[in-house]
Amino acid sequence: MSKQIDLKDAKEDMWVEFDSIEHDEPYGRVPEGHFAGNLLDISKSTDMTFLSYLIQDHRTFGVLGSVVFPDTDDTVFALFWVCDGEVKPQEYVRNIRLYESKPEAATEDDGERITDITKVMVKDTVVLKSGNRYTAVDVRPYCEDGQTLYLRAEEFGALDGWWAYDDDFQYAVHRTFDKFGWPLRTGFYKDNAAQVWHFDAKQNNLMRVLTDDGSPAQSTQSPVYGYGRFKRLADEQNLWPLTETSLVEAL
Repeated sequence: MSKQIDLKDAKEDMWVEFDSIEHDEPYGRVPEGHFAGNLLDISKSTDMTFLSYLIQDHRTFGVLGSVVFPDTDDTVFALFWVCDGEVKPQEYVRNIRLYESKPEAATEDDGERITDITKVMVKDTVVLKSGNRYTAVDVRPYCEDGQTLYLRAEEFGALDGWWAYDDDFQYAVHRTFDKFGWPLRTGFYKDNAAQVWHFDAKQNNLMRVLTDDGSPAQSTQSPVYGYGRFKRLADEQNLWPLTETSLVEAL
């Protein structure tokens, strides 16, 4: 699996994925959408036309214009610049994610595969011998009556579940994040701005505990962020992705 890279450590030819809001460029109107391609270090380019807002002293990164505008091959689409370790994304760019190389296509089984039923945890994906997939919403790891896992078909919006027979268990998949990058496990997480958050899996919310310089976070507003509120903040301030951390690592 390709390693995700901090934007401060960007290098040419890494793989970048990003969202763009609809806006006008000199070569046409860029649609809203999700895009991906190889990263360019525009700062060292000598044969490309620089856009007026690029500052030569900054390391400026982007992609070929054809990534977002297929009919254009001879221009660039700027994404972000780095100066003195500080990352500043362009105003029309959201959710920038950088990888060492192009990630392999995600599959339903991405994550840690578990074949020991006693090690299955709440929120793991459980695959039965029938091939059907469910979410573990309760677990009895020392069960003696043959029904360890309480399962629910959450993908289909089911509200009720049932205790499944252990003989029907095939394997489970343990993940730290869901497909949207939202945590699944209680613990500490660092955002793209180096702030540290604590995630409460039972309440399904985040609370900021450390600022980007390691000092305790203070807020005059509600300190608790559910997914919707955090997504709005993260999209606006380019806080994605979240990564697992600990207070020891963060301090």
